[in-house]
Amino acid sequence: MYCVLRSLLYGLAFFVVVGFTQACGGDSSTSPSSVSVTPGEVAGEWTVGSGTEETNCGSGVTTEPVSGTLQLDIGTNSDLEIDRSLVVGSRGCIIQFDLTGNIATARPLTCSERVPMFDIRRVTVIREWTMTFTDGSNMTRSSVTTTSISGDPGECVFTIRDARYNKG
Repeated sequence: MYCVLRSLLYGLAFFVVVGFTQACGGDSSTSPSSVSVTPGEVAGEWTVGSGTEETNCGSGVTTEPVSGTLQLDIGTNSDLEIDRSLVVGSRGCIIQFDLTGNIATARPLTCSERVPMFDIRRVTVIREWTMTFTDGSNMTRSSVTTTSISGDPGECVFTIRDARYNKG
């Protein structure tokens, strides 16, 4: 039962990180191009076109296609934000991004949420997350996040490199 619950919760964490993963950017080692976008131009729903995510929960690495959408909103205290809360409407895990030219970079974040349905706590750490916009309707995402569940000694690392998204 414990293994089934753990798989379910990490699977849920995978969906949350990748889908709305989970979810995700560009290569932060490249210099910014002459392209510049505004938060208003890139806010909205982005659908993944291609990309893979590696998941490492300590027992090996699995690779899956990135799926789902990202909802980018104009930030309250940042240029852009994504709400990754497990509990809908709780705003317990808001990823904030600073936009410079055409690159949005996530601010450091550790968020901890109680998941009442399973009576556990989920902790997510954003290690890195960048989105590089080629214009207002195309972008690439690269991200590394970790998730751990209370009572479980391990953590899962989710890595996405160069996933491509389209707006609309």
